[in-house]
Parts: sequence; C-alpha cells; structure tokens
Amino acid sequence: MGLLVYCLVLLTLKEAGWMDRLPEDNPARWNGQAVSLTGIVCRQPDPKPKGCNYVVEAETLIPFDDDGSLLSVRGLVMIQANRSSADFASPGDRLKVTGRLQAPRSARTPASATAFRWTRR
Repeated sequence: MGLLVYCLVLLTLKEAGWMDRLPEDNPARWNGQAVSLTGIVCRQPDPKPKGCNYVVEAETLIPFDDDGSLLSVRGLVMIQANRSSADFASPGDRLKVTGRLQAPRSARTPASATAFRWTRR
C-alpha cells in the first residue's frame, strides 16, 4: 500500500511539472536562444571531420533575446566549432563563444526504426 501511495505522489509531481524544472543557473534554460557564453574547457577536444567539439563548464551567459544582462550560469555545454582544429583550445582554457543553444539530439541506433518497421509486417 505504501509503495502505491509513493508512486501516485511521484506521478502527480511529474504531471504537475515539479520534477521537470531546471535550476535557474542551468544554461539549458536558454535552449533555442542566441547567446554569448563564457566558460572553461573541461575535457580533451573531440576532433571531427568538419571541426572540433569542446565540452565547456559554463560561467557566464548573455542572452540576446532578453535585456542583454550578464548572468552567472553553471553547467556543461558542448561547443561544436566548425573549421576548428583540436589545438585551438585545451582543457583549462577560457572560451567566449556566440551562437544559438540547442539541446543535444538523443542517441539512436541507426537500424532500429527500420528493424521495427520490418518486424511489424
């Protein structure tokens, strides 16, 4: 009985949106907006054929859509720098970048959707 009540309380909190709220200082609150972000590279660069990816511990953010005030933020942000090499920045370097924040795409198995459609026939 106690487990059922616990599950009902969690479901109610989830449906009300209480469990989905991001902290005020999380950079993901500005997903979809153009921003200027400053942070420190915290992992080794990940070179790609078209550029390089950097993981940055965000420090400050200036949203262009709002009043443009400097905000203190905390969280990890992956920066995709086109036409950049791995020696552009190293762990410990501070970067200031401007762009549009986007949520990362969820990981998928490439053949999973095709396999699902095939098995339903």
